[in-house]
Amino acid sequence: HDLIEELSQTVRYETPVIMGIDEVNLAGEYRCVITNLATNNIFDMLEHRTQEHLRPFFKDLPDADKVEWVCTDMWRPFKGSFAQYLPNAKLVIDKFHVVKVASEALEAERKNYQAQLSKEDRIYVKKSIRWLTLKRPGNLTPAEQKALEVVKKVIPELA
Repeated sequence: HDLIEELSQTVRYETPVIMGIDEVNLAGEYRCVITNLATNNIFDMLEHRTQEHLRPFFKDLPDADKVEWVCTDMWRPFKGSFAQYLPNAKLVIDKFHVVKVASEALEAERKNYQAQLSKEDRIYVKKSIRWLTLKRPGNLTPAEQKALEVVKKVIPELA
């Protein structure tokens, strides 16, 4: 305990210019993790991720005006808790969550299209077209790129 007390008295963290806000589940409880994305370090960890815990943290944050960017997922309490207290911060949704939502929408559209097909065609679409639409463009082979172009023309809903 002496070391922790000493460190808490002597170690000072600068308020991040690029702040990350996320949660982690520790022993069945969600905690809010505040990170400095410029240095890839944890800035702070809060006991809970609710607005009731987040607002006081942001209200008392030293140099809050230095925060230029806040990167977080789409969980509403995060956005609602910092907007008022970080006057210069712009919100950025982290790419993992953007890609996840886009992939889920594409998958739902493929399933809607597939539901209109015969069983044989459904199996074909699921086994071949699904992977073409979910694979990263840079990872497609030339043959897969051509096949995807055909899919875009024939099934514009999946383009």
